[in-house]
Amino acid sequence: MYTKYIYMKFLYYLAGVGNPDFETKIDILKNNLHCIFKDIEQNFDIFINCYDDIEIENFINKTNFPFLDNVYINYKSGKLIELWHDNPYHSYLSNYDYILFILDDVEIKKMNLYELIYIKNHYNIEFISPRVDHATWEYMNLYSGNKLAITNRLEIYCFLFDYKNFERFLSINDIENPNIWGVDYIMGHYKIKTAIYYKFDVVHKLQTKNNTLDNYDQAISDMDKFFKKHGYNSREDFLDKFPDDIAEVIETI
Repeated sequence: MYTKYIYMKFLYYLAGVGNPDFETKIDILKNNLHCIFKDIEQNFDIFINCYDDIEIENFINKTNFPFLDNVYINYKSGKLIELWHDNPYHSYLSNYDYILFILDDVEIKKMNLYELIYIKNHYNIEFISPRVDHATWEYMNLYSGNKLAITNRLEIYCFLFDYKNFERFLSINDIENPNIWGVDYIMGHYKIKTAIYYKFDVVHKLQTKNNTLDNYDQAISDMDKFFKKHGYNSREDFLDKFPDDIAEVIETI
């Protein structure tokens, strides 16, 4: 069984934040930080990737959140992997035992990080996600309770990593695929053990239909090129090899 209140060096990694809906995203972030502190009952650090010219330190700082030991902010225009690609603070990542990687529009509803860490380690999972309400694909919120799904792919909303896992996640991304579309599929290709623990719950608060995005056609083109680099002509070609979202469902303790 998991151990509560073990000391750990913990990092909240905000993948990217900015407009549109900046105020809503800040409210989500404030909620999440308080949830984490209430959960682990110890101080932690935060990395923020900000892609707009917004002084986010006016909202998130050690004065307003005294349980934050360090606040690191990377200002850079671009999309996701472009923000992470040469983040100057990544040299600090090896200092952390666990990293919660999360998108700016994902709100924590129910989380016990000590238990999530236990499940990750007990089942030798590299990338683990809680249940995600309002995800794109049904498998992300298919079950509830103590069910753990070992998956062939994992939508990128909220992952718990250790340092080596996070480094691997960065390595499978491609700077020429800045929207990271298709990266959730390619995890099966790399034989990365991924899972969803449905007992804990986050919500994708700001949903946009992909085909309404201004850069939809470019994102599709980038994804197709990304698949071809890995030997697949299309997403459908990939699904011929890995047809199932979920490989196994385990009833945990």
